Amino acid sequence: MKIIIILALCFIFTEANAQKVTADVYRNRMVKTITGTSISCDSNNIFAKTISTNTIFTFSNMPVAQWITVFITNTGSYTVTWTGVTWSGGSGAAPVQTTGAKTDIWSFIKIGEIIYGAIPSQNYY
Repeated sequence: MKIIIILALCFIFTEANAQKVTADVYRNRMVKTITGTSISCDSNNIFAKTISTNTIFTFSNMPVAQWITVFITNTGSYTVTWTGVTWSGGSGAAPVQTTGAKTDIWSFIKIGEIIYGAIPSQNYY
């Protein structure tokens, strides 16, 4: 049973499947465009933004135990900073946003008062 679940998760996160999911999400208009740098999670849980400058994001109204997905497309060599997010390894340093007109898919979940962040997919055209 565990092997089947792991294989299914590996299939979901292949590049081709991630690109198809991304295209399907945009086509169905389930993505909310981030207009500033504050991500208000009270009306949606899938967001997108194209950055053209170094950007610091914050979350507001984030519900407990709900996954938030953010698609960030970088138009150059710009950095992304996430305020108030705990990252793997306990160092506090977020993974680095891919540069050069590529999209990264970031995931966040709030457990109690802590927002945990991960970057499960990077470097998409």
